[in-house]
Amino acid sequence: MNHRPLNEIAAEITKDWGSKPHPMAKQYVDAMASLRSIHDSYGADSAVAVVAGFLGVAGTWKGAKAKLIKEELRGILAMNESEIARRGADKTR
Repeated sequence: MNHRPLNEIAAEITKDWGSKPHPMAKQYVDAMASLRSIHDSYGADSAVAVVAGFLGVAGTWKGAKAKLIKEELRGILAMNESEIARRGADKTR
């Protein structure tokens, strides 16, 4: 794993966002809480789909911590883009 565990990031999001997160974002954070790596799966969903989904609905989470964590998650996706694409190509063969 070449990034901070996703479950640690999820715990930090939960702590910072408080008791009123966006309902859809909460579902993604709950899923991230059971993941360690961007290469893991949550049921039928890849960790990539979970992280991307969170980023897509987390617009109401604001502040310095939110900005840093969203950048971190985007970086995790970007760092693994080539491997993610390769895995997708392997599944279509």
